[in-house]
This record gives sequence, structure tokens and C-alpha cells, in this order.
Amino acid sequence: MGRLWLYQQKAIKLKCHGRGAKSSFRLGLGRLRAILLNLDSRFDDFLQVTRFLSCT
Repeated sequence: MGRLWLYQQKAIKLKCHGRGAKSSFRLGLGRLRAILLNLDSRFDDFLQVTRFLSCT
């Protein structure tokens, strides 16, 4: 569930200076927030995220 996976899900717009419009931290935080706000329907995603974060 790393940065590459998030980029594959939705293309990130690049700004004029060549950097992404959102940082990888912001993308991950947004994904985690979406999972936590919909925990009933996204419990499998929650387990996957916690497994990934426990390895870091």
C-alpha cells in the first residue's frame, strides 16, 4: 500500500515546477482518513493498512 500503489489508483497532477500537487504523506493521510470514517464497510482495508504500518 505504498506510494506507487496510490499513484496507480489515481494519477497525481503535477504543478508547473514539476512536483506533485499533493505530497505522498497527504495522500496516505487522506486514504487513512477515508478508511477510518467508513470502518464498517472498509474493515479489510483497515487491517491491510495496520499490517503495512506495523512493518515500518
